[in-house]
Amino acid sequence: MNWKFWKKEKPRVFLGTLRIIPRDDFKRHLEVWDVETRNRVALRIYDYLEEFFELPLVSEIEKPVRSDLGLDITVLSWQLGQAKELRLGVWSIPLVWRPKIVVQARLFFLRTGKNKSSYIVTEKMTWGVFIDRVYSWRNFFNRFSIRFEENDIKYLLYQASIKVLKKTAQTV
Repeated sequence: MNWKFWKKEKPRVFLGTLRIIPRDDFKRHLEVWDVETRNRVALRIYDYLEEFFELPLVSEIEKPVRSDLGLDITVLSWQLGQAKELRLGVWSIPLVWRPKIVVQARLFFLRTGKNKSSYIVTEKMTWGVFIDRVYSWRNFFNRFSIRFEENDIKYLLYQASIKVLKKTAQTV
């Protein structure tokens, strides 16, 4: 009996495209005032994606095998997080949101282009870490405008990417 016939061939996975959807929410104006800084952060996120997903590229394959798969990664949304206070005379309104990133992965067959599976993973900074950051000594004197940094979004991006890869490995 030919056992090769019964053995399932393991698919090879290639990296398709990496994308970051431009932000169009109102919070982007409250986090980062100038477009240049916002674009710089988006480019850094793209660099982190390239660094993390070191797979052979789809464009490098000459003749795809039937079992070959492609993986597209898209950052659907991201926010750096903020803790501000809006003062209206004697009243004050806290404006608070945590750093967050939403990553979508699409696994597809290279030959046909049809989807095999798709995942969306959302990673947020936990409330405990967020509150610790807001009430840290570093932010004590600047408590009305606390900014979170690129390292926060980098950490969340890596956590989301690990979850995406785990789900992809389960599917493959």
